[in-house]
Amino acid sequence: MSDKGSTHEIVEELSFFLEDTLSQLSPGLHIIIDVHVKRVLGKSLPRALVDEPRRVYDVLSEIMSESAIKVLESALVQMLRRIGVFVDPNLITNLKLNNNKAVIDAARRYVSQRRFTLTPRSSQQITSRKGNQGILYK
Repeated sequence: MSDKGSTHEIVEELSFFLEDTLSQLSPGLHIIIDVHVKRVLGKSLPRALVDEPRRVYDVLSEIMSESAIKVLESALVQMLRRIGVFVDPNLITNLKLNNNKAVIDAARRYVSQRRFTLTPRSSQQITSRKGNQGILYK
């Protein structure tokens, strides 16, 4: 796990990142993966990515083939690249090595980039689609 930022902040950034990006790739994909992770690991996808990245990869491989995981990884990396967020191309594959640094870094870069492209205000509240209060950016 990354030593920068609190665990709560990391989970919040991952939550926003995953909901937003996976929904753009395929509506409902985030929900399907999150529900399966909760069923198997007993915690949300963002929390599991922080606590048990290798087990998240194992859960993904229960519902997707290795080639489907690579396609998802490639599509996610390409989508992020199109909006100016450059990340490790092994974003998901690194989880197999129990390494969550790339996905945490991607979430931080995405949230940071979105902070500057959202409607200008004195402060901007990022809220998850579930209605949970997100992170306040000024």
